[in-house]
Amino acid sequence: MTDENAVRVVSGNPTDEELAAVVAVLTAAADERPAAEPAATVEPNAWAKSQRSLRSWDQSKRWG
Repeated sequence: MTDENAVRVVSGNPTDEELAAVVAVLTAAADERPAAEPAATVEPNAWAKSQRSLRSWDQSKRWG
């Protein structure tokens, strides 16, 4: 078990059955969590499209 998956009791004295119940609930909740979806791509608006050439200016083609 890695540290990110560890459960630490900070107060009280739970029994083995209580700890098993907590682990079962946390495991079930983690299994029901949906997988990470890819980030939605946002189409640039007209203003951003018109400014694109200014941001991607090729330094090798500069004047003089």
